[in-house]
Amino acid sequence: MRNIAVLGSCVSRDGFNSQFIPDYKNYYSCILHQNQMSMISLAGDAFEFNEELIDNLKPFDARHFKTELDKSFLNDIKKANPEYLIIDFYGDIYYGVQEIGESWITNKKWLFSQTTLYPQLDTKRSMSLQNNYDEYLEKWKVSVDKFFDFLSKELPSCRVILNKARFIDDLKDEKTGEIVKISETEKHRKINVDYYNDLWDTLDDYVTSNFDVEILDFSEHTYVSVENHPWGMFYVHYDPSFYKHFTEKLMNIILKDINSYTSKLENKISAMKETKGETPIVFNFKGKVSKSRFNNPNYTAYRKNLKTLGDPYKDFKGESLTGTYDVMSVKNGKKVSVLTKDADTIAQRINRFNISSAFEAAGTHHSRTDSFDHIGTITINWWGDANGIDGDLVEMAVWDIKENNWKRLTSDFNHQVEKTSSHFSCHFLQAKDFENYIDERGNVQVLSFSSPASESLPSIVDTDYIEITMNLI
Repeated sequence: MRNIAVLGSCVSRDGFNSQFIPDYKNYYSCILHQNQMSMISLAGDAFEFNEELIDNLKPFDARHFKTELDKSFLNDIKKANPEYLIIDFYGDIYYGVQEIGESWITNKKWLFSQTTLYPQLDTKRSMSLQNNYDEYLEKWKVSVDKFFDFLSKELPSCRVILNKARFIDDLKDEKTGEIVKISETEKHRKINVDYYNDLWDTLDDYVTSNFDVEILDFSEHTYVSVENHPWGMFYVHYDPSFYKHFTEKLMNIILKDINSYTSKLENKISAMKETKGETPIVFNFKGKVSKSRFNNPNYTAYRKNLKTLGDPYKDFKGESLTGTYDVMSVKNGKKVSVLTKDADTIAQRINRFNISSAFEAAGTHHSRTDSFDHIGTITINWWGDANGIDGDLVEMAVWDIKENNWKRLTSDFNHQVEKTSSHFSCHFLQAKDFENYIDERGNVQVLSFSSPASESLPSIVDTDYIEITMNLI
């Protein structure tokens, strides 16, 4: 599953809408969307304002106005940390910007002026490519440079995809099947579609000439608008074939990245195999910063109110703090504790280790490794204490991605398992098993847990240190 953010209009966002692509969630998720925002607005300073005065709008439109003012997209995308960002410049072409005080917002006065807040703003002049070409383009380029500099510093692993959608003027009459011009229907303001598309070319060409981006190019196709489009007929509301082509082109980009990753991974493994014997790689939480996926993408979290073992993708949403990682990164007797007192609940901690991050040649992409035959063994080592109705026994399990359940290392494997009062070690000995436990992002999910709590005795699992050691052959 790929996480994707969108900075743009419906030409980019509708590819992640089940009304257009019913099964898109099988392949990726749109985790963040900033609607129709001019790049000049995005690069501008944030405003102080009373959010309660953003009234008289639908929730989607109210959020749009709010984010135009607070410029929160930049912080939001840092937190979301998407693998891909799709951008389009519809907002700059169709709306332009409105100067307010010393900053700018996208010029959607027709919408934002419905609020109580808008008349109280220090509104000044408007600016557009159509009326202020040189000034607008110069300011736009500075804004785009600033944004890509932000991405390179804050989200270096995020791949930018430029959506080169374009305005269309052909509308297929629902009753007659005849083609009429949208610009002549008087249902929308009349525009010169060819001229607007030339402006769009100018903006796109600047980005492709100056930055490393992938491209969604639809120039080989011809589209018409349709009256039964969910949002109605419009210059960028296309017939269904557009959204199928969008999906195909996006999937091709993702698959190309996976193939590139695999090739780099194979090269790295080949280089490692030239060394004598096995090459051990250790995964732990050393240097891990909470909520950061850079440098150390591994992860831990806990649950204490479940009566069954938690689902790693649903039940462990909150991540532990950096201080927890600091304790668990060193085997020194200091422990972090999970305790639950309610009868039959199970203290449990999930530890997620990203196998793919071991290979420098893989860059920062977190894809599933297909080279299981080059892995000699994987060993899980855990140190700590536990307590529950069955005594001071800790249990360990790994998540089986094919069966969607936990496999207990003591009962579901025939591999070598060592247990002492404070140490649990399990060695995976058969390479054929690896593909069942390494997910598409290269993660191995390991659960440490104790026996359930009773009415008088809590369930406790204390972790001193945990690591995974992988040997390449």
